[in-house]
Amino acid sequence: RQLVRFGDAAIEAVAELVLESRGKTQERAAQILSEFGIVAMPAWGKLLREGGHGPRAYASKALAKIGSPAIPILKEATKEEDPGVKWRAFNALARIGAPGVSFIADTLYDADQETISLVVKATKAVLSDPHTPDLDLYDDRGEPIIPHVIPLLDHQIADVKFLARGIVEKIGLPSISPVAEYVIDNRCNSIESERNCLYCLSGVLWGRAFGCP
Repeated sequence: RQLVRFGDAAIEAVAELVLESRGKTQERAAQILSEFGIVAMPAWGKLLREGGHGPRAYASKALAKIGSPAIPILKEATKEEDPGVKWRAFNALARIGAPGVSFIADTLYDADQETISLVVKATKAVLSDPHTPDLDLYDDRGEPIIPHVIPLLDHQIADVKFLARGIVEKIGLPSISPVAEYVIDNRCNSIESERNCLYCLSGVLWGRAFGCP
């Protein structure tokens, strides 16, 4: 823990150790780097962009743990050409929770098929699994995330619809009114999409009625 007192030089040295070492040495170096907290974000960002499988995995977990302050770094990482970097960045955004969901949803809405496939694979285990934590209705700026998610219930790709349903169900009861209004206002593109929204509402009500997460 005394390393933390030595500032940028220590961060740079430990980050280099994470990048260049393997096995238990790399694991311990990653643990030490995480003790620097938020000041190590740039180093974690570099490891995410430039590291191999191990450093990327540690960086993704560390940035997710830091939370909202790490979102700008993770958003930038999603622009990298390397799909491994993108996967880790989107996975970390999902694990941050509500503050990262709006960006994920907006990306899915406009993305090409290849990007959609990557984002769904990177986030579905976090955002669709009933055993992972529920989502807040609002992001860190106090903005509701549900308006970003609802249009995905109307998406042409089934995997995106499924992911959106998982997100809505994790938001829970606060999502009922916005989804219902979306259907009432005839904003669904098809009968199938309207049915999907209604199934989603049923999932929220059924789960909450029986105390499901």
